[in-house]
Amino acid sequence: MKKKIIGHMLSIVILASAMASHGTRAGQQVQESDSKPDRADIQPVRVIADPYPAFNGIAVDPSNNLVAMTDPNRKSLLSYDSRQGSNHGAVNIPIHQVTGPNTFLGMIAGMVLDGQHREIYAANNDIEDTVVVMPYEAMGDAEPARVFSVPHQSWGLALGHKSDELAVTVEVQNTIVFYRREVKGVEAPTRLIRGVNTGLADPHGIYWDETHDEIGVANHGNFRGVVKNMGGGCYPSLDTDIPAEAGEFRPPSVTLYSASEKGDVKPLRMLQGSQTGLDWPMGMAYDPVHDAIVVANNGDSSIRIFDRQTNGNVAPVRVIHGDKTGINHPMGVAVDPQKGEIWVSNWGDHSALAFDSGASGNAVPKREIRSAPAGSPTPGFGNPMALAYDSKRDEILVPNCVTQPRVAAFARLANGQVAPKRVLTGQGSMLGRTVHGLVYDAVHDEIVVPNALADAVLVFRGSADGPEHPIRVIQGPHTHLVTPHSVSLDLAHGEMYVASLTGKRVNVFAWNANGDAAPLRVIEGPHTNLGHTVGIAVDSTTNLVAVANSRDILVFNRTDCGNVAPRARIMGLKTGIGDEPWQMELYKGKIFVAASNHLHQNLYTDVTLKSDAKQVPEDPWLNPNLGFVGVWNITDNGDVPPLAKIKGPFSGLLHPVGLALNPKDGEIYVSDSVRNGVFSFLLPQFFQQGGSRSDRPQK
Repeated sequence: MKKKIIGHMLSIVILASAMASHGTRAGQQVQESDSKPDRADIQPVRVIADPYPAFNGIAVDPSNNLVAMTDPNRKSLLSYDSRQGSNHGAVNIPIHQVTGPNTFLGMIAGMVLDGQHREIYAANNDIEDTVVVMPYEAMGDAEPARVFSVPHQSWGLALGHKSDELAVTVEVQNTIVFYRREVKGVEAPTRLIRGVNTGLADPHGIYWDETHDEIGVANHGNFRGVVKNMGGGCYPSLDTDIPAEAGEFRPPSVTLYSASEKGDVKPLRMLQGSQTGLDWPMGMAYDPVHDAIVVANNGDSSIRIFDRQTNGNVAPVRVIHGDKTGINHPMGVAVDPQKGEIWVSNWGDHSALAFDSGASGNAVPKREIRSAPAGSPTPGFGNPMALAYDSKRDEILVPNCVTQPRVAAFARLANGQVAPKRVLTGQGSMLGRTVHGLVYDAVHDEIVVPNALADAVLVFRGSADGPEHPIRVIQGPHTHLVTPHSVSLDLAHGEMYVASLTGKRVNVFAWNANGDAAPLRVIEGPHTNLGHTVGIAVDSTTNLVAVANSRDILVFNRTDCGNVAPRARIMGLKTGIGDEPWQMELYKGKIFVAASNHLHQNLYTDVTLKSDAKQVPEDPWLNPNLGFVGVWNITDNGDVPPLAKIKGPFSGLLHPVGLALNPKDGEIYVSDSVRNGVFSFLLPQFFQQGGSRSDRPQK
């Protein structure tokens, strides 16, 4: 089954190009086992997708003249001769490209090359929660040499040859996890660096300097504590229980540790402050020739180089930045000391650049490697798990759940491989990864975005662009926010609803709440049946609230508070909902839900191996029941089939996650986690009042 389901991923390039021209063959690239016609199998009118690899992590092996990049867009690993490249804008052909249903590659982030054992390590940051180890010679749909489980949101990788260990950074847990180099399957870490003294806050890139026995880590600054206490609102037993740890926005930093440390240790040194210029530092590397730390500074499209021994609020010794550099929101950086080069992987430009390691200022790269022709538009999707429709500007708002934190605005009629009109991004925006909910407030012209890694809700101007600060931030101990993932607005009653992913709760705030504001109400407790909640929608007309839960849809009264049972629960075989319904919307008494149906099972609790963990990590896309978009009446209850669906090979949907509605134009916008794209469907009939279920069998 794995080959059949994940095999759909291989057709993405054909699908994107075919659907862009509305070709009927697009759907034929994806075949389900049941080939009978289905009225749910509706072809999109437009698809925004990037058919080319997009570079994220980068690593270099000087001894073997190899440079390699991770590609979360097409879910592949690419290897090139490090002497390859030019400045002519042409596409470079990799020596090896690994992609396909057997590879286990998905939303990959950081990577490292082990030249001694000729192996490539790549971290699956989201969904898969694994590290894939491939031999250098792997090609095409190759099986990994090893696959092993890691905590959710693992990002950066570094190898210590002396200790024969692999170090892994974990964003949400603010942790460095160490494994034996030959780890496979499901194993406990050998040690951790974690705790309130470590200075770790949303760690990303990591390097291992064996000459000085040090490890360096780049931190974005989102921080939600190490241990979270539950509390909240009108749930009587928790009225006075304020969480000991509230979310924080810390300045970005580089923290350095002894490579042999473990536990809650203080950094040896920390680079932090305005003089550093750090702005969403991503990948990192050590340059032994210059005894320097090299940082890919994503927020301002620069490479910042620091003296290794400096500490505190210090300026870099050199900065590579400017229009001639070609640096465009870099994600990774690697150093080749033998050739005296710094390699940079761009998220915004389908390119990897090689600079002289002593370069400074507006330097021209020595050569470049491109995965797409120069000037090709870059949508920049990195697992778009949510959507919103900006009715004032006629734009589709798309956040990233992996790669570069951002909210990108696309023209509603955008189609094919296109760039966004504007992108809200950078350290000033206070955004983080894990955006599973997004809402546009048409009354006040505002965008509302949760930040689960800082236990906060951010509110921006509707026209926000670049590193713009939010106009309001809900954050603090009295908010009782715990991993907020999804939001909805009831402007008729002046309220904001926030669903917690892990807190098993719904917090209700005033729509204009700001700062350390207490919720007006909290729905929480064992009778609620709330669990893994990632979608929420409120309907002011019916005074009902719908929540997308672990395997069901729960419906509450709008004014419910505390440990209350839902008034309705939509679940069962007839619903078609298997695992994890995601974003949802309510419109005139109808519930619209993106049901992804993927099997996301992380084998760690925090960073501790679960007692019932399986011996071999599974691929999360094994579910033979592909995802769909379903529509129910708000009055439905029990095992009820949807009124209408979007599903099937012509729809192009595999595991839809994001959802937004545009009733005025009769359109539904859907993002797909496997496709890494946004689909537009013209379905005015879905917005009509009433509606009865078809007698035909539901697939």
